[in-house]
Amino acid sequence: METVEEAPPFMSTLDLFLLSALVGFAVYWFFFRKDDTPSDDEFKKLSVVQSNLIRSESFELGFIGRMKNKGRNIAILYGSQTGTGEEFANRLAKDAQRYGMKALVLDPEECNADDLPQLIDIPNSLVLMCMATYGEGDPTDNAQDFHDWLKQGDTIIEEDFVTWKEGLWPAVCQRFGLEASMEDGSFRAYSFTKYEDGDLDPKTIYTGEVARLHSYDNQRPPYDAKNPYLAPIQVNRELH
Repeated sequence: METVEEAPPFMSTLDLFLLSALVGFAVYWFFFRKDDTPSDDEFKKLSVVQSNLIRSESFELGFIGRMKNKGRNIAILYGSQTGTGEEFANRLAKDAQRYGMKALVLDPEECNADDLPQLIDIPNSLVLMCMATYGEGDPTDNAQDFHDWLKQGDTIIEEDFVTWKEGLWPAVCQRFGLEASMEDGSFRAYSFTKYEDGDLDPKTIYTGEVARLHSYDNQRPPYDAKNPYLAPIQVNRELH
C-alpha cells in the first residue's frame, strides 16, 4: 500500500499573522491616521496672519513710539523705486552716529504723516526726507504723499546728494550745538599731496569708477547700476 505525503501548507501561522498585521497597519495609515501637518493653504494662512500681526503692531505703535522706545531722535523717510533713495537714507543714518545722534530709517508707507508734529516731544529731533523720482520726475510708489517735497535737478544725483549732505551736518551741529567726533570707523580723513608725472603707478589711480577701481577696464559680472556693462558698438550709422 503506497503512502501519499501531504504537501506542506502554502502559508504558515506566522506568515498569516505578519500579513494580517501589515494589512491592518496599511488600513490604519491610509484611512484612520490623522495628519497634523498643515496643508499648503493652511501654511500660507498662518504665514499671512503672523506677518499681518507684526505689521499691525508696528503700525499701531507708530514711528514716534518706535523712536522713543529705541532712543532715536532723527527720522529719515525715504522714497525709493530701485533702492537708491533707501541706500542714501541708510548712509545718512550711519553719518548721524558721528554726531552723537541716532536715526530711524522709515518707509513713508508705514508712517502716519499726522504724527510728524509729535516729534517735538523728542528732544533735539528732526526729520530728513530722502526722496527719489522715476520716469519724468514722478514720485516713487511709496512716497505719493510726499511728492511735493521732491525736486529733480539736471545734475547727477550722486553729486546732488554729496553737495546737499556737506551742508546738512554743519547746519545740524549749529542748530543743536553739536561737534563732530572721529568715533565712527567709516570716517575718512583726506590730505592733499602733489605728485609729478610718473611718480604713481597708473594702475593705482582712481579715475571715477562708481564701485570698483578700474572696473571699466576689467569688467566682470554681475552688472548693475554701479557696475555697468560697457557694450561694444558694432554699427554706427545715420538712420535718415
